[in-house]
Amino acid sequence: MKTTKKQLIKKVILIDGDNHIREGEKGIHNIPKNQEVKVYFSQEGAKSNFDKRTKNRTNVSSYYVKPGNQAVDNRIKSEAGQRYSNGESVYIVSQDKGFSKYAKKKDNAGKKIHAVKSVIDTI
Repeated sequence: MKTTKKQLIKKVILIDGDNHIREGEKGIHNIPKNQEVKVYFSQEGAKSNFDKRTKNRTNVSSYYVKPGNQAVDNRIKSEAGQRYSNGESVYIVSQDKGFSKYAKKKDNAGKKIHAVKSVIDTI
């Protein structure tokens, strides 16, 4: 069987854990186990609650980001930029409209960065 370019592109989902996480995580349990999901929080309590809900999902990882002005957003943009540079398809899950502008600015040709409202929108 011949492998196409589309099959070689890795997809990663980056979630803004500080912005309506319950809405954003909708569909997370439908993501295949080989699909990488990373969630960023600046609130330890929210991270802890999320970790309890997703403890059996080995493909889901969460990270604490020291609070600060746009700390989580900047961390997600940094990760998205690195992944994009590696040719990966990136989905940023957030209710924050700034990510839509970032995705459009960052990717004019291949649509490799997508800003969506929930994980289910990545399926």
